[in-house]
Amino acid sequence: MKYFVLIPDGAAGWPLKERGGKTSLELAHKPNLDAMAKEGYVGLARTVPDGMEPSSACACMSIMGYDPRTYFSGRGPIEAKSLGIELADGEVAFRCNTITVRDGKMWSFNAGHISDSESHPIIESLNRAESTLVDTGSTSARLDTEVLLAHILNCERIDLYTERERELNTRDLKTFEEYIKRRAQYEPVAYITGTKEFWSIPVKVTKDVLIPRPETELLVEKVLSLIDDKNHTIRILDLCTGSGNIPMALAKELPNAQIVMTDISKKAIALAKENTTFASDRITALTGNLFEALHLNAPHTTHHAPRIFDIITANPP
Repeated sequence: MKYFVLIPDGAAGWPLKERGGKTSLELAHKPNLDAMAKEGYVGLARTVPDGMEPSSACACMSIMGYDPRTYFSGRGPIEAKSLGIELADGEVAFRCNTITVRDGKMWSFNAGHISDSESHPIIESLNRAESTLVDTGSTSARLDTEVLLAHILNCERIDLYTERERELNTRDLKTFEEYIKRRAQYEPVAYITGTKEFWSIPVKVTKDVLIPRPETELLVEKVLSLIDDKNHTIRILDLCTGSGNIPMALAKELPNAQIVMTDISKKAIALAKENTTFASDRITALTGNLFEALHLNAPHTTHHAPRIFDIITANPP
């Protein structure tokens, strides 16, 4: 089971006298939040224990199930952990904001962030592209434009709005325009970029395979729910593997699993092998129709490929 936790951090505020005693949140147009509140359960929770200084980091730690009185020691260690920095005993991590000072006073706490003028070219390009896709009836125009441009600039979508070194040169702009034309002709974004995320793993895709769908993760969750010891040697067969996304996810979660994947398409199997190179010592790729692949390739299978399986998965077209 996966959970989506939405935290409107910073949405609280004092009642505004000039606005009839209402807060900014009360005055805001927020149909999605209103809908969730109406359909869900509404209550109060104390996320900052008595005696602790209120902060979003402390409150978020409570929301995620960690008692701040035991685990919270400031934002520095949290930032360090997010960056993959391991702190040894006796080491201290500090988190600082870079500010802009003018005439001896703090003018802005966003020093180093991209300015409006610097972000204007990128924002304008996104807006134009979004408008083009909206005209085709797209219901995910903004998302598609951000994904395509972020792919071209080799950055995260959020970086398009926050990092000043992100520049859209003539070559990038031309590529972006070509991508938008292809998307306007209903070519899937994943075929344009050549990649699709599945189980938080980037999966290489081509037109030789179908694009992994988010709901296929339910199959992975079901398999994992059947296994008590994730470190046990589990033998898995995946039929109609396509891009190999299911074996990729299972290999990630089951470090000792021995997996065989089959597909009738030679091009699909070649792509699946490329996608699973990170676990090539545990994954065998065979070409053939369903179970026939096991018999056709029997003399050529590697020594670690199982012949009897604990679990068989399949997500055919």
